[in-house]
Amino acid sequence: MLSLAYSHSEYVIGASGGIMGLLGAYAMMCLRYQHCIPGSMSASARALGAVIFIQLVSDLATEEVDILSHIGGFLFGVVYIFLFVRECQPGRIIVTTISERAAATMIGALYFAGLMYFFSLS
Repeated sequence: MLSLAYSHSEYVIGASGGIMGLLGAYAMMCLRYQHCIPGSMSASARALGAVIFIQLVSDLATEEVDILSHIGGFLFGVVYIFLFVRECQPGRIIVTTISERAAATMIGALYFAGLMYFFSLS
């Protein structure tokens, strides 16, 4: 949405914004819920910062990259984990609530509607 609202590009294609969302969610999980992630799956704040910095520099150095899509995806991942993941305990399965399932369904429906709109333009 950030890219759609403010980007100079008419069309943006690819999954990099979604991948950045996963990176944002992973970073938030590692920083906020370190004790719930198995040791081999977690990363330190320094390592996460280095990866994010390298990605940002790479985005700025490449002309064809829509950096707003990457920033929007990353922020969405961070905000999603912050809002919808409650405190967890190691070994305990987190059960989703009806409101979380409704939010995920709504996000999926909006994404699908956006795709349909995009393909109807061509």
